Parts: sequence; structure tokens; C-alpha cells
Amino acid sequence: LSLLGEAASKIAHEVRNPLSSIRTAAEVLRDSLKGRLNPQEDRMIQIVDGESERLTQTLEGILSYARQVELHQKRMPLEGLMERVLTLARLNSGVQAEGIVVEKKYDLLKTHVYADEEQMVGALLNLVLNAFQAMPKGGIFRIWGREDVKGTTIELEDSGGGIPQEKLKDLFSAFKSSKKGGTGLGLAEVQKIITLHEGKIGVKSHLGKGTVFRLFLPKP
Repeated sequence: LSLLGEAASKIAHEVRNPLSSIRTAAEVLRDSLKGRLNPQEDRMIQIVDGESERLTQTLEGILSYARQVELHQKRMPLEGLMERVLTLARLNSGVQAEGIVVEKKYDLLKTHVYADEEQMVGALLNLVLNAFQAMPKGGIFRIWGREDVKGTTIELEDSGGGIPQEKLKDLFSAFKSSKKGGTGLGLAEVQKIITLHEGKIGVKSHLGKGTVFRLFLPKP
């Protein structure tokens, strides 16, 4: 990660400014030629802008994955943490949250986690967004939690189409994605955050039935 971070930083320095210039030039061209472009020419400018943005997001994803993180852990209610994550998920423009029923199966008052709040929000949000995207026509999203003397176990279950068994072994591998335009860093970043907390993450999935992610976060 240290070597990747160093390389990514150098690449970012060399690539960010040209990418910004390309996007700005495309916007200026579109504005100055407004009304004079045929549909194909307008589409070409859209592609320049869109692909420049995709490259920028990929670069930011690599930088985020390679960045060294200092945790600031504290004890917090699982309910408050999940409410923040669910609110962010519902506001995300990339998912269709209507028709998704959320079921919470844990003691709202007694179940806590010990974690860095911002890092854990990022990890859980990634998992929740994946679950929502797996249920475009609606479904059930279950959150199960249990705290004991060793730590807290959280399960996030969706009723989507499931993940093929041959893809499960590489699910947390960096730069491998089954999503069109995906960087393959989302679940790798989730695993990194859980590992930094000295926790564990696993997944079970059945085609046509859904997917369950299980997280364990230990107490200090």
C-alpha cells in the first residue's frame, strides 16, 4: 500500500491538471458551439467530459485505497451509525431506494460498536449501496447485530439476485469489478477498513436469494 500510495501520488500530480484542462476545454467548446453541433458531435464532447470524470474518480479511488489511515475509535450505538448510513444511501443518486424495506434485528439501545465513525460510515455505506443496487425493483434489506464481551457482529442481508460462486473468491480483490465502469476498489476499501479495526469480514451468497455480509468488530 505504501508503494502504491507513492506511485498514485506521483501519477495524480501529473494527471490531475491535464484532466482538468481537458474537461474545461470540452465545456468551453460546447458552450461556444451551442446550436451549431450536430447530435454526433455533441455526443463526442459528452464522451470527452464523461471519460475525463471517470478517470478522475478512478485516480481518487486509488489514492483513497493506498492512503495511510489513522483511526480515532470510540464506542457508539449501532443504531445511530446505521441511521446515518441509511440516510446517505437513500440520498445517493445512483440507487433506487423506493420499494426497499429495511428490517432491523438488534437491540436499538444496547448494541454498540467500537470504531472510527467516519471510516466505518464509509465502509458500511459501500455495502448498503451495493445491497440497494442489487434490488432495483425493491426487496428486503435486513440488518442484524449482536454485541458480546468480545465485540460486535453485524450482518447486512439483501434479497437481490446474489453473486455467482466463482466471483466470490475475488470479491475483495483490488481492481476487479463486475460493474460497468467500476474501479474494483469499493469492497477492497471496505476490507481494508475492517482489517485496520482488527476485525473480520465475510460473505455468503446464493443466486436468486440474495447476499449476506458479516462483519466482526472487536472491543479494545
